[in-house]
Amino acid sequence: DVASREAMERLPEAVLDSHGGVHLLVNNAGVSLSGPFEACDLDDIDWIIGINFWGVVHGCRFFLPYLRQQQRAHILSVCSGLGLVGFPTKTAYSASKFAVRGFTESLRAELHGSNIGITCVYPGPVDTALIRSARAVDPKKREMEAEFVASRGLSSERVAVRILRAVERDIPRVLIGRDAHALDLVSRLFPVLTNTLVGRFQRRIPFV
Repeated sequence: DVASREAMERLPEAVLDSHGGVHLLVNNAGVSLSGPFEACDLDDIDWIIGINFWGVVHGCRFFLPYLRQQQRAHILSVCSGLGLVGFPTKTAYSASKFAVRGFTESLRAELHGSNIGITCVYPGPVDTALIRSARAVDPKKREMEAEFVASRGLSSERVAVRILRAVERDIPRVLIGRDAHALDLVSRLFPVLTNTLVGRFQRRIPFV
């Protein structure tokens, strides 16, 4: 349970007992929550922040001392295209991913010049069980979103290859997929307009 401080504090020793050392930390655990903010249960928001954000914080905090012992080590955190642009019915999810983005960028600056590289990955939709296992205010819309991701999403294998390449080359920021590149581009060029357009066209997106 990456949201559990106690469980994550015990994890490094278990890894060392099994493998003798650790060189790469991948913060990949993630969950989703969909629904209008006013309809979302606050306990569900605590749940998603605990896993998506605190999971990254716990992983970095408790593995850093062991990563520092290596000649070369790396931390990789999986963010999301929705960590670049806020999206309706994804307030808690986007908030958690914006937090991962800020935390990872700040930590990379702190560790600049050390033996530890840091990469933050921003994939577009990926064909995994994330949406089908998500918590949602409207289960029917959750299924519609899951079908959309299944039909449009990148394969996890393709994403994994890009991630490993980024680690090998110590690339700090990686966008994967056309959707992520598009979100990044428009949010940089037209930050206010992007949010306005997303708000205007949300009714045309069936699962929003």
